[in-house]
Amino acid sequence: MKIGLFDSGIGGLTVLAQLVKRMPNAEYLYVADTKNAPFGVKSREEILRISTRVIDFLAKQGAECVVTACNTADASIRMSGCNFRIPYFGILDFELPESFEKVVVIATEFTAKSGVYGKILRTKGVKECLELPCQSFVKIVEDGLTKSSLADQEIEKCLSPIRDIDIQILVFGCTHFPFLAERIRLHFPNLRFFDPAESVAEKVARSLAKDSFNDGKVNFYVTGDLSSFVKKVEKHKSFFALDFCVQSIDLEA
Repeated sequence: MKIGLFDSGIGGLTVLAQLVKRMPNAEYLYVADTKNAPFGVKSREEILRISTRVIDFLAKQGAECVVTACNTADASIRMSGCNFRIPYFGILDFELPESFEKVVVIATEFTAKSGVYGKILRTKGVKECLELPCQSFVKIVEDGLTKSSLADQEIEKCLSPIRDIDIQILVFGCTHFPFLAERIRLHFPNLRFFDPAESVAEKVARSLAKDSFNDGKVNFYVTGDLSSFVKKVEKHKSFFALDFCVQSIDLEA
């Protein structure tokens, strides 16, 4: 079984980690479209064009299903009503672990402005949903600055609106953001977190339960600086703990 997934960088590793936890013997095809990063500041049309091209590439590589390891990409796809020729699992197709009335979602600029989380969460019984754009978090994660004073400054800046609000849970509306969980916890020690990747990985695992698997491994495909991405993967390889290879690709060729 070959499972495709994609993101603008290393954010998707948080999704890959959840998938590997449940399906360690699958072969994963991961596209990091670093050339077009970040997705969160682009238009819906641009994001959709990028996403469609990546999904087509993954299908040609033999992926038997695709998981969007990027909330921004999935939001654009949902808004556009696209269908694909292979099974598609969106990161926004999650289930909450329990019922909540007040939720805060931190996301990229595009995802937050789209209001997609508010619409989804209202169908799940949530009465109040505050969607906060925290675009700066993406660069902090990509630059490996999650434990820096800059991270502290941006956390305070982006999350200051929830200081005096009774919020039951914070939803990571960007796959990069779980990298900052520990740092955010220092600022908000009593706040609960929810990562949609856990729920989506469960759904994918259930759907593929009867499919055959081989020895687990990860094939990374990178559109931008190869050496930079390799260093990041090496740093975070504990996320997936499988044999892996990294190669450069040109999706526009």
